[in-house]
Amino acid sequence: MNDIPPLIPPFRFTIVEEGLFRGAYPSLKNFRFLRRLRLRTLVTLSENPASRDLTEFCENESISLLRYDVPKCEENVVIRPEMAAQILAVLINVENLPLFLHCRDGGHNTGLIIMLLRRLQNWSQSTIYDEFTRYTKGADIYRDESAYVESFKEEIHLPKIIPPWLWQGQPLQSHPVMKLTGTQTLEPDSSEAEVLWTPSTVKGTSSGIVHPGGVPIALAEPAMKVYTSPFEQWAQLHEKFLEFVERSKQDSKKSSRKFTESLTVRALLSPGRSGLAIAKKQPSIEGLSLEALEPSY
Repeated sequence: MNDIPPLIPPFRFTIVEEGLFRGAYPSLKNFRFLRRLRLRTLVTLSENPASRDLTEFCENESISLLRYDVPKCEENVVIRPEMAAQILAVLINVENLPLFLHCRDGGHNTGLIIMLLRRLQNWSQSTIYDEFTRYTKGADIYRDESAYVESFKEEIHLPKIIPPWLWQGQPLQSHPVMKLTGTQTLEPDSSEAEVLWTPSTVKGTSSGIVHPGGVPIALAEPAMKVYTSPFEQWAQLHEKFLEFVERSKQDSKKSSRKFTESLTVRALLSPGRSGLAIAKKQPSIEGLSLEALEPSY
């Protein structure tokens, strides 16, 4: 009997709010854990292109992948206010949740965005800074970072529907310390995000990522293959086999023949690849058995 591989969360992983998670750059060993979050969107804060493993994981799981060009933090803020406002607008749009936000190590850059989110939620400054330092090396917060949060005045475009953990789901007309604006003033092409992959419109959605202004991002058909989720494939296969068994039993009754063939199917999943394969077929056991192996990420 094979041992089930452990569920390993990304470094500095934590739950920010219901449906909103943060952490460091995920690797292959973290994908089984992330799959269980049933993510709809993954936001990357990095100046480097997304890894092939991460891109293929998002393709396989139908997760929209969005990258913002953010350099490594070197004791100073590297996220421009207009970009930070765009990222916030993505985070507070319920159509993008569940969402995982990450940078290289899940520390300063990710933490800066979360500090702005907490300020939007009307948290006190001391509480905001206390949370921030839990996820930085040496529990440090740079003077530039605290000043950035306190002086942040960029307009934040509110989506039509916000999550219940933000102002109890009721959009505010004004905010004590931050500027808010409606969705109708934002141009659809003004986002600085690089959309690396999003579910195709052929699957019934206009786009997996909703633009900060509430407008779905218009994309050409992806050049890469549009994958069906491995678990969707498994469910479809399972349903087909159940139908096959029922038909076989009915045929057996009509012809007075017993159904004696057994088919064992394993779902073979490996990093960077999605697919189902028939492992073996043996006609010696009566009935039908379906054996599914968990992905080995």
